[in-house]
Amino acid sequence: DVYFLVGSELASPPMVSRQTFQKWVVPHEKRLIALVHSYGKRVIQHYHGQIREVLPDFLEMKPDGLHTIESPPIGNCTLSQAFELTQNKITLIGNIQYDEFRSSTPSQMKQMVFETIDEAAGKRFILSPTAGPYDDSPPACLIDNYIAFMEAAHAYGGKR
Repeated sequence: DVYFLVGSELASPPMVSRQTFQKWVVPHEKRLIALVHSYGKRVIQHYHGQIREVLPDFLEMKPDGLHTIESPPIGNCTLSQAFELTQNKITLIGNIQYDEFRSSTPSQMKQMVFETIDEAAGKRFILSPTAGPYDDSPPACLIDNYIAFMEAAHAYGGKR
């Protein structure tokens, strides 16, 4: 079993200070994650947005995975910065911006997948969009890019 915890981004910078995040979020998430781990299960912590300042706090919480790392302009942390800050102790998940699925060409999408896999080579990483499709009538370009994403990941991911 894998449990997906959400909500911590709602009590974090820039909305509140890091000190408030450490008071309101860290101790409670840490206890919840430890409880899940006590049953032999895994935890993925979900967090959108401005994560760089609080990334070291996730080391204290000890989730197995952290979804999602968002590079600028949506977030404020590159994948390389996230690996450096988490010391490869947490599996990082994500990095292809959802907006790219809506605006890129399939060849651009494949290139982003290749670059992301290269950047994460040898580290704990799961390739993922930063968000799931939420369009009730997705445009054809979105579907084409999801297919390009999966084909590129399948073809190139096993080689890294």
